[in-house]
Amino acid sequence: MSDDIFKDLSDLPVSKSQRKERNLQKELFGTRDPDKIIDEFERQLGYPKKDEKPNYKYKNRIFNANHDVDQELMNELLNDKDKFEIILWKDTWTVHGDFKVFVIYAEKQLGKKDEEETHE
Repeated sequence: MSDDIFKDLSDLPVSKSQRKERNLQKELFGTRDPDKIIDEFERQLGYPKKDEKPNYKYKNRIFNANHDVDQELMNELLNDKDKFEIILWKDTWTVHGDFKVFVIYAEKQLGKKDEEETHE
């Protein structure tokens, strides 16, 4: 009875038999692995490998520009773009006339390959 409802909606015949499941991966790629094909295509386009993403350690700190230690680290944060990425920078003057900065930053962690390059 339900077949009669759908018969009016389409010119295609309604089949009562079950369809055989298709293996689309095998039809499209054959015996080749689609992940390897996509990885090779991305490599040719110049995308980095998935495991080559840098590992970051996120930190936050309040800097007081009057202290030498804070000045040195703040200068390193601003000048070393390869090692640090500044996420948030909020600066203000205190009532006592001190300049203070709240910074959230990410520090790139050196992997084994990066450590070998720096020690050579």
